[in-house]
Amino acid sequence: MKKLLLFILLPIFLNASYNVYFYEMKLGNIKTFDTLKDNYVLGDITNGFARWLAGKDKICLYNDDFKGSFENIKMKKDSRHILKALDFAIDYPKHQIKYKKIVISDDRYMILKCDKNCTFTTIKKGEENHKGSIIFKDNAFYSIYSDDKAVEIRRD
Repeated sequence: MKKLLLFILLPIFLNASYNVYFYEMKLGNIKTFDTLKDNYVLGDITNGFARWLAGKDKICLYNDDFKGSFENIKMKKDSRHILKALDFAIDYPKHQIKYKKIVISDDRYMILKCDKNCTFTTIKKGEENHKGSIIFKDNAFYSIYSDDKAVEIRRD
């Protein structure tokens, strides 16, 4: 019975797609988070207006540790450090850590606090810089967003 259930559910998770929102306007989607270990994610820009503004069909969201570039892809630095929190969120169901401090640079770090869901706060030079939340459904990552709703990545 367990094998049958796994056989039925596996294609759902393998084909999961995550939508990217900017101030609650859908910009595009991300098909996989496999590249998070390399400090970036790639997505397709599906919003026509956003595609026109970017001048590209794809976007690369990267963090400070990414050392590279792509041709014909819009590059966007993750100034809110959503990718650091996202990397933690993807693995959270495995390790269930309640508190974690992630050092970003000499004067910047992120505090993650988890119970059923998680919150994260980026501290820069001793002051709160950005805040956000990570939502889980059925013990799996569902959504991450900054509290000002500037950036959200959500499974729909």
